[in-house]
Amino acid sequence: MKKILLVVSLVLLTVPLSGQVIYPLTIIVGWDRNPSTEAVIDYTLVHNNGTGNQTFTILDSACTNPIADGQCRQAISVPGAGLQTVSIVVRNLWGSSVPEVVTFSATAPGKARNIKIRVGN
Repeated sequence: MKKILLVVSLVLLTVPLSGQVIYPLTIIVGWDRNPSTEAVIDYTLVHNNGTGNQTFTILDSACTNPIADGQCRQAISVPGAGLQTVSIVVRNLWGSSVPEVVTFSATAPGKARNIKIRVGN
């Protein structure tokens, strides 16, 4: 089977909303769909957030989207700061791949800096 490329959108982990990061955060995990010649049935994505697992099964036929055709996407919830692990396994008629694993850390924001106060127009 083709090795799966995981592209994790982590931008939301570092962009505070109104000066604070509000948990839980939702981030999107995206990967390229395997070629149709591999007869993929589905992908299983597991997010281990340190407090439990979120498990998703995404059918190969669901891996189309209007922004990037042929890309698979799944939203996951990050409940708080700490180590996060995402693994994905692709399954076809002949078996399953070994898991591809990405580990990242969600960090809580620090002390506010560079505050600008504007008086008047």
